Amino acid sequence: MSATRNEFCLPGGASEKRFPAVGTACATKLLPLLLLLTLLATGSLLAQDIIFTNKTATFTNLEGRVYTNVTLVKANRDGLIWSGDGMGVVCYTNLSPVFLKSLGIPAERIEQARARSAQRAASNSKYRAQAAAQAQAQAEAAFIESKLSRVRIFLRKS
Repeated sequence: MSATRNEFCLPGGASEKRFPAVGTACATKLLPLLLLLTLLATGSLLAQDIIFTNKTATFTNLEGRVYTNVTLVKANRDGLIWSGDGMGVVCYTNLSPVFLKSLGIPAERIEQARARSAQRAASNSKYRAQAAAQAQAQAEAAFIESKLSRVRIFLRKS
């Protein structure tokens, strides 16, 4: 069975009804919409970055580093993106809540960033502990191998 204008073929020769066929011009107009839906589905636009326009600021993070006359570019899921003598990100967890509130950063965004930061810290800690245990096991194995090598040499000589 061949596909008609209102049907399309599925694997195995089956077909399914669809909306009336549209021209390629309409399909090209739908492409940006499809891309937008794809981005939304993957979550890249769900964070709804806060874009700053012509916003300069001087602030100090909680570690004491001073950012002087930097241009605030945007606020993403985890922090403020700035530019000046370079470019960088300052995490919300490393900024004063008063300063963040003055920029209009929602409290729930800060809490979500704090939770992600804590989760990353726990994951990193677990990874470091596993790496240290593996390094310790390798060092012990190398030590034992060196001792065995000395015993073998001793036994060959005797």
